[in-house]
Amino acid sequence: MVYALGVLSHYAAHVPSDYHIEIKSLVSRYKTVPLNAGDLSIDYGLEIFMFRNGLAASMFLPDHIPFWPFTNQKLSIKASFTDTRFSGDDLFANAYEEVALDIGTASQKGSAIWESLRVGFHYTFSDTLNGFSLNLGYTF
Repeated sequence: MVYALGVLSHYAAHVPSDYHIEIKSLVSRYKTVPLNAGDLSIDYGLEIFMFRNGLAASMFLPDHIPFWPFTNQKLSIKASFTDTRFSGDDLFANAYEEVALDIGTASQKGSAIWESLRVGFHYTFSDTLNGFSLNLGYTF
């Protein structure tokens, strides 16, 4: 079993109306506790702190894109970079970075913006690991 506690800060700014910048920071603590069930006993004895800092920038694309099926929603592109560090017990990767790029619909009403359908890629790298994923997400 894992217990976690964290604090997240999030700052967002609309530079001109079609550009959006976000800065996020997270500090969290994770601790495992023993799990016993009948003859099964698991105790990882793991305790770590995680520090994440990220920067994202997005912008709306032109209104009229040929053959775009979601004509009532704006299209946006978003790029991000995140740095993650761990302290405490030794892990396979004590630090890693992530870069991501996605494109999708974004609905806007006044100053509120929410994303509906997005597709993109995500690349994770460090001294000990490299990974790549394709993403498809829908917010409802």
